[in-house]
Amino acid sequence: LGNVAHDLKTPMQSFVLDLEFVNKIMKYPASQTAELVSYASRDLGKMVETVQHLIDTNSFMYMVINRAIDYAKSSEDHTLVPNLETINVSSSIEWAINVVRSKCVVPVMLEPLSDNIYPHIITDKQWLIENILCLISNAAKFTTSGFVTVRCSLQHSTTTKADQLSIEVEDTGIGIPEEKRESM
Repeated sequence: LGNVAHDLKTPMQSFVLDLEFVNKIMKYPASQTAELVSYASRDLGKMVETVQHLIDTNSFMYMVINRAIDYAKSSEDHTLVPNLETINVSSSIEWAINVVRSKCVVPVMLEPLSDNIYPHIITDKQWLIENILCLISNAAKFTTSGFVTVRCSLQHSTTTKADQLSIEVEDTGIGIPEEKRESM
């Protein structure tokens, strides 16, 4: 429960800051008459961008809540069944990056997929994005200078004898202490 509360706190703070920004723009338009309110084009563009960020942040919070529900179900011995669908790898990762990027002080980027990775995969999109969002948001949260980079590669599994997509997040943040890495 503590992890869920923590995971919800950051996007909720972002949500409130964005709402306050839109509220400020709406209260102080470029010009106003009884019939018409006009906004500077830069303010209107920023408002549209902010509303999109609010939608993305809300989706992120929805995912965190679903993850908590899934965890509760799995703790009660319910079998979780993935919702498999064909997704675009780059688009899904870019969506997660964009949710984090607007509130990040360092650049967050996705390395282009290598030619040996198919652009579409079959997976549970929500589970994939939830995990990517957690990795990227944690990397961004603890990186005050430098960068956050997401990259994908194929790893051959000796267990399944198949290739598996590996998604890695690299950052220049403070890192995880050596003694805590084993427990992860």
